[in-house]
Amino acid sequence: LGRGVAPPLQSIPDVVAGGAVGWLGGSFVASSWIEAMLLQFGAGLPMAYGRVAPPQLYEMLELHVYYRAIADRGLSIERRGESNLLAHVLRDLASGAGGASPQGGGASLYVGHDTNLDGLSALLGLGWPAAPPYPANTTVPGGMLRLTATAAGGATAVCASFLYTRFEDASGGMAEVDALFPTGKPCISLVQLTQLAAAVVDKRCVRLPAPSAS
Repeated sequence: LGRGVAPPLQSIPDVVAGGAVGWLGGSFVASSWIEAMLLQFGAGLPMAYGRVAPPQLYEMLELHVYYRAIADRGLSIERRGESNLLAHVLRDLASGAGGASPQGGGASLYVGHDTNLDGLSALLGLGWPAAPPYPANTTVPGGMLRLTATAAGGATAVCASFLYTRFEDASGGMAEVDALFPTGKPCISLVQLTQLAAAVVDKRCVRLPAPSAS
């Protein structure tokens, strides 16, 4: 990108600090700049004043994913931050709002940020190892995690996928790849998912509404 007035990122030491960010230094600066370029790309703006092309962004995104994996995907962090969201998702899947119900199913849509995607994936051990042209586990603007419950033979299976746009045109078309559970597969039973979540959800952080009277 050319020589700047700031020192090379490699020479800026990474330090653990207090506050909302927690991890500062060269990795934080790199991640912040790369995220800004990704947002520029999604908005149809020139990246880095026109000095970065999409192939360069895809390569640099690995640094952004690395930073987020360290700073935002820690299990102790996500247990407090995303247990409430995961509890609501499980409630909806079990009640049929995730697709499986005698009446034909329904859907629940949660609107959030990349931090929420990171949180759910960390708690459930989910990952999307391939999302071309992006590196594995990239959270891109407009990306979403989809969990679909399907009832068959008296049991319910839950399948996970990651949907994203490549920003190649203005159509908004999305690609879809499997999101894999710790089993290495995109589908597990609802019972397995419930057990997986029970091991990580911090009940002190869950705020579910009281059941309505029938």
